[in-house]
Amino acid sequence: MNKKSVKTNLDKLILSTRASALEPQEMFADEKTQYHISKSRSEGEGLNYEDFVKFLIADSVVSRIAKMTDPNVTMTFYTKGLEKFQVGIGDENYVATPDKKILQGFIADFMNEQLSKVVAKPKVQKTSSPKINKVADDDQNIKTHYAPPENYLITGVPNYVVLNGEFEMFDAHLESNLPLLLQGPKGTGKTLSLASWAEKRGMPIIQFDCSETTKRSDLIGRFIPKGDEIVFELGIVPVMIEVVNKLKIGVGVFEEINALTPAMQKVLNQVLDWRGHVFIPEIGKLFKVDKGCKILFSATMNPSNYGGVYELNEDLKSRFCIVKVQYPTSSQEKKLIDWTDIPTDMQTGIMNLAVETRNAVTTGSLDYAISPRDIDLFCRAYRAYNKQKGLDALKLATETTILGKYDEREHENFIKTRLDRIFNTTLLDEETKDD
Repeated sequence: MNKKSVKTNLDKLILSTRASALEPQEMFADEKTQYHISKSRSEGEGLNYEDFVKFLIADSVVSRIAKMTDPNVTMTFYTKGLEKFQVGIGDENYVATPDKKILQGFIADFMNEQLSKVVAKPKVQKTSSPKINKVADDDQNIKTHYAPPENYLITGVPNYVVLNGEFEMFDAHLESNLPLLLQGPKGTGKTLSLASWAEKRGMPIIQFDCSETTKRSDLIGRFIPKGDEIVFELGIVPVMIEVVNKLKIGVGVFEEINALTPAMQKVLNQVLDWRGHVFIPEIGKLFKVDKGCKILFSATMNPSNYGGVYELNEDLKSRFCIVKVQYPTSSQEKKLIDWTDIPTDMQTGIMNLAVETRNAVTTGSLDYAISPRDIDLFCRAYRAYNKQKGLDALKLATETTILGKYDEREHENFIKTRLDRIFNTTLLDEETKDD
């Protein structure tokens, strides 16, 4: 890339005051591969612009640079092609190659922050990639992309047994545009019920796994390089809206929504209330469900006493209708599980064990309750082991699907004692019994 084309690109995409204090021709005075950035000004002898942009917003890195508060801290970027990167932050140096991803946490969000302050239209070029659905925004002349809507039509969902009119309730929420939150213990079918309902209704389901590392760019979107152009990759919220606008109906699911930090929870407010839209200032575009289209915005969450979760903000909680999902009754659980080739006494035993563990979690004696999902896994493991000659199917199934869930010795012994009693086994060794 020559100096003229570098300057032309930079004129098309100015990077804000924190990264453009110098004139473009000074920034890119030659083809040397060193470039310096501070929070207040830029200096240095230049870097190939294309490599610079690709490096800064490469998928292999995400950013914590926004957390830096010292305006005098200088970041120094070195690159040799796109094969090796070195970044100096103050007195610390980091070296990585793209596949090692040692630089996770520094660059992409910072670059997106700069790109969000674009003051001129970036050049948009046509591409012929059939795997990406691209939408041109005529006003901003910025190209956005997301996966084809048909990708979200699912098949092969495991059988789900409706116990309490769940599907009819989901229908009601879809028709009335009422956001729905399913709250309950792990393994009780929260996600499965929504997926099964979507499959039976023949509509797309757009699922997003929330975590404490989820960023605004994951929810709303980010600029990314694609070929010779920069496009805006839609986050999951506008993707939900775009998919429904194309297919006329659908369900969006925020899995484990209380894993989001309080700040990220607030990002969802505008799409879950009467506004029903998301505005993306980076591209100046409003995403809203079209008239005549239907979407159920839904979410799942485990109880707040689970590790790695946050309390839901009151403003977010107030936007949802909340269903408290409980463990099924014994008769209901009997209907949920595929008991093929499982002896009757074994069925009764594993269900009794599950009830005991759930009661023990309530009293604080255990930290893990056997759920319907665990029972289903036990049955599938037992059938698999039982097909192989020379294996003790019951012993292996209990060890891999039940005992493996408990890390503390006291809890493990609690389970072993009950398994020995229920199944007439000797999982609890003599040494432990003497203790």
